[in-house]
Amino acid sequence: MFGLSPELEGVITGLSVSAANTAVGVWIAKYSMTKPVKQTVSIILGGMTARLFAMAIVVWICIAVVEIHQLSFALSLMISFFLMLMIETFFFHRSHERNKTPYVRKKRVRFPELD
Repeated sequence: MFGLSPELEGVITGLSVSAANTAVGVWIAKYSMTKPVKQTVSIILGGMTARLFAMAIVVWICIAVVEIHQLSFALSLMISFFLMLMIETFFFHRSHERNKTPYVRKKRVRFPELD
């Protein structure tokens, strides 16, 4: 394609597909965090389903139509997808915790009648 070895093209393509999938997931998560909880869950789960089908179509196109090196593409996609899924889950958890429990500075209250 770009004068690279077929294996390197497969690795770059796998990483690119996984990164695009994660970027869309983070964008959907940021969008849904402004909504009520039930709507947030349905947006995130619907987005996951749509991204799964889109990934299946892109993988099929890369393997069947573009004829990219299958082993390097599949391994890099699998490894990067797993790592980026962990990062995405950490982002969801951190964002949820931050939105659920806002930091409130507790003021010390003194009761003079008890002194």
